[in-house]
Amino acid sequence: MKDLIRYIREYCGYSQEQFAKVLNTSFSTVNRWENGHTTPTSLAQNQLYQVCKDMDVDITEYILGEIQKQSINLKKEITLYHGSNGGIKGKIIPKSRSVCDFGCGFYMGTNPMQPLTLIAASESPVFYSLKMNTSGLKIKKFDMDIEWALAIAYNRGYMDDYKDSDIYKKYKKIFDASDLAVGPIADDKMFSVMRDFFNLRITDAALINSLSALDYGMQYVALTEKACKQIKVETEKEIPLLEKMVWQDKAGFNREEAEIETGRITMKYRRVGKYFDEIMDEI
Repeated sequence: MKDLIRYIREYCGYSQEQFAKVLNTSFSTVNRWENGHTTPTSLAQNQLYQVCKDMDVDITEYILGEIQKQSINLKKEITLYHGSNGGIKGKIIPKSRSVCDFGCGFYMGTNPMQPLTLIAASESPVFYSLKMNTSGLKIKKFDMDIEWALAIAYNRGYMDDYKDSDIYKKYKKIFDASDLAVGPIADDKMFSVMRDFFNLRITDAALINSLSALDYGMQYVALTEKACKQIKVETEKEIPLLEKMVWQDKAGFNREEAEIETGRITMKYRRVGKYFDEIMDEI
């Protein structure tokens, strides 16, 4: 927080004394913030947020840069990020919502912005930087193509009417045999097009082009206890109010951008490709 406050002040071109006047506080208070001796109150963080809005200070890239500077690349280890609504309790385990992209597991991503925007609206968000050693794991990697979409369809229950089909058995075998699944992130803001595809409103071409238009990074999903044991927490950070408000703004902006782009793409590809039931009937 202390470096972020200094960044905002210097971006605006203020001395500590000038910044204190803008925030209706004292020079010594600003000085203590920037030295890390105290943390701004919720009221002060609201004022800092308003300064960012008024002065058009985008601190998201600064925050992401600081996160990535802390990441140390180690041999056979991958730096990943995870957001939690209340913090990880106990050991990392392969548990999540019952219906997820790649099955019940511990979800992580390569892009820190995705979990930050995902958890920003929660009451007590906690952000993690993680290291994962993938040695000895059975890994299934997906590209952004129809196989990836069908893998999500399997895990989200859209194939439940096709349990006797070879394609259903294929994906069951894949996930039963995997320790780690890796594939592009279809952010929650993008699941309207996923639902449209599975509900026969758009084609596979419209789906894939929509989802590949916005890059949210890759997700790594630890499906087994073996995989979870190879994850270690590097940093754990509770998200302060100022950053929560900034990331909520960013989430809203991303959502609007996604809606505009997917609307354009689904219109362009409305008569190109195949529908979900056509693909399943061919298998």
